[in-house]
Amino acid sequence: MLLKVVLEGVLYVKKRIMARIRGTHSRWVRVLNVAALLLVLPGSKFLVLEIVAWVFGDAVYLGGFLQVTALIIVLMLARGGVRRIVDRPAAETHAD
Repeated sequence: MLLKVVLEGVLYVKKRIMARIRGTHSRWVRVLNVAALLLVLPGSKFLVLEIVAWVFGDAVYLGGFLQVTALIIVLMLARGGVRRIVDRPAAETHAD
C-alpha cells in the first residue's frame, strides 16, 4: 500500500508538470518545468527508498536505485493493466 500511495503521488506531480510544460508558451517557464521533471523522475526513486526506510526501518530492504526503479516500472505496468481491465466497456466483457 505504501508503494502504491507514493507511486500515485509521484504520477500526480508528474502529470501536473507535464500539463504546465504543454500549457506554457514561454521558453523559460518550459525549461524550468522540464528541469523540475528531470528532478522528479529519479528523485521519486530516492523518495520511495527514504519513505520505506522511515516507515519500516531495517525490517525491509528494497535494494538500491536500480532495483527500486525496476519495482516502480512493474508497479506502473500492473496499474496500467488493471485500469485497462476495469475500464473495458461492458460489451467487450460479455462477448467472451
